[in-house]
Amino acid sequence: MDSNSQALLVAVLVAVASVVVLRYVERIVAIRLGPPSAAAIPTNVEALIVRVTTDMAERHKAEIAGLRNYYEDQLSDNERKIADLERRVDWLFGQLVAAGGKPPPAEIAARSYANGTAEILAPVVLGIWPPSDLSIRAEIDAIFRSGIKYEVLDSNVTRGRLLAEVDRMKPAILHVGAHASAEGVVLEDGVALLGWWRNLANLYAFSLVILNACTSLEIVDGMHDNGVAAVVGIRKEMADAVAVTFTREFYGWLLRGRSVQAAVTLTKLSLSHTDAELIVARGDWSLS
Repeated sequence: MDSNSQALLVAVLVAVASVVVLRYVERIVAIRLGPPSAAAIPTNVEALIVRVTTDMAERHKAEIAGLRNYYEDQLSDNERKIADLERRVDWLFGQLVAAGGKPPPAEIAARSYANGTAEILAPVVLGIWPPSDLSIRAEIDAIFRSGIKYEVLDSNVTRGRLLAEVDRMKPAILHVGAHASAEGVVLEDGVALLGWWRNLANLYAFSLVILNACTSLEIVDGMHDNGVAAVVGIRKEMADAVAVTFTREFYGWLLRGRSVQAAVTLTKLSLSHTDAELIVARGDWSLS
């Protein structure tokens, strides 16, 4: 091998060795100094990171939304329980003051059906909401925010299940939020006809029945004629938002000591003339 070939070989070996050393130094620096700062990342790499992050968020959108809804529901339930206790205390205090320091009348002392003991609370409302396209949750929240004690039946809402819950609770107030017609109220196992509601009124001593269901006038008259002290219903179709407003305002006035007729009249003042004319009440009753 001549001198020129030897010199070329040496130069190649030196270049290769230099590359190896540089790669080794880069690894050591990366380990010692950590990853490069965001400012040192090329723009195209930043765009890649954003795209990958966005793709992952999009891919797991349903799971993220589910978790968010779950924890929001848990928080809402806890807040509701706390507010419910506060409202019960306020209600009891108001009743004691109104009665001159005496306990509230026995007829408005709700029963604790879990253990069979009596509680000095607002009357129990059994709310019936068959699954539908109506604003069920908003209506339930409206009752909750009024402060009255209630239980909800919103799944497997059949004739048999409804009867079992009524028999178990013996509620003072029955609230029905559902689709209805002149024939009856739509439950999950079909339409409960007018005669069915008449029989229910004969069997159980409801103080108040609220039919927050469109075109329920015939059922209102039928239940009132068969022994219910007061029945409130809707003449024709009513918008969901109006039904929710009616529920919130009506229970609020009822708990302030107004009679059913007075509470209905005051509630109508919160609505437009057209909407107010849709509400009808038969008979009268009050909490005290």
